[in-house]
Amino acid sequence: MRTDLLTLKLFVAVYEELSIAKASDRAHIAPSALSKRLSDLEGAIGTSLFHRLRNGLEPTPAAEALIRHARLIMREVSQMETDLKDFTVGHKGQVRVWSNVWGIVQYLPEDLSEFLARHDRIHIDLHEDVSPAIIRAVEENAADIGIVAAEVPAPGLHLVPYRTDRLVVVLAADHPLAAQPCLRLADMASDQIIRTRNKDTAIERLMSRFFADAGDLLRSRISVSGFEAICRMAETKLGIGVVPEMTARRYMLNMKIAAVPLDEPWARRTLNICFADPATLPGAARLLIDHLKASCASGHCDREPRAKALPAGGSAYADRRHPR
Repeated sequence: MRTDLLTLKLFVAVYEELSIAKASDRAHIAPSALSKRLSDLEGAIGTSLFHRLRNGLEPTPAAEALIRHARLIMREVSQMETDLKDFTVGHKGQVRVWSNVWGIVQYLPEDLSEFLARHDRIHIDLHEDVSPAIIRAVEENAADIGIVAAEVPAPGLHLVPYRTDRLVVVLAADHPLAAQPCLRLADMASDQIIRTRNKDTAIERLMSRFFADAGDLLRSRISVSGFEAICRMAETKLGIGVVPEMTARRYMLNMKIAAVPLDEPWARRTLNICFADPATLPGAARLLIDHLKASCASGHCDREPRAKALPAGGSAYADRRHPR
């Protein structure tokens, strides 16, 4: 026996109404078309499903047997449609998010926590990489959403501002430069610069470009894995480094370091949300993008954390600017 879902649906309507006319009204189909479908089904089965009476229809034993299977199939189809609708509108599914370390350490934990609390049937697959690699991943559909530094080009992708922060110079709390209101990269040239091993990060590229244009080489005796390591090395006076402000504030609570604003045109940095054509994104990914955009629109884009009281003997935060 070979049949289709529409024919089974029409059979269920005829069985429950025991009338071709009523079943056709219910299914919004012409009575002649419904009768043809029913006859074809009976032909496929090889037996009659209904006795035609003057006042309606009477199910045959074959119809009684078929109705149990047809209703089960219709229920499964209905459940399938419901499940797939959840994926379409974004109530269920997986979102592949790639972010640079800046986004993962500073902003995404709170935003993703809020999002997942509202959508407990969505799974986030979070991957860390540098901005150029993230943009390639979005272009190649390896990632649904990317969180990247705004200064990295992303032609052909949709970009939405996510967060804004500034860069600071971190150094030992008693370093001679710690008392300065702000620092230029040129002020750092005589010091050992603590660098990250990955030279593709946005900060590394900006610093390397500056010192190359100035005709000087970055003096560095140590390379580390990330921002926390930069702060720790600065604390032990192995050199000075550049990190996002919020990162410095976090580690200043437990390390004897100072953070001085970096006075360079590019020191104010923006993170962007990047994604391909929204029409091709899974519903769950669109929901997450809307959530991240709303987080920015609510005034968090330029949000600076409230400084906590530092422990006695801890570092002081240099939050001074050049006088205007």
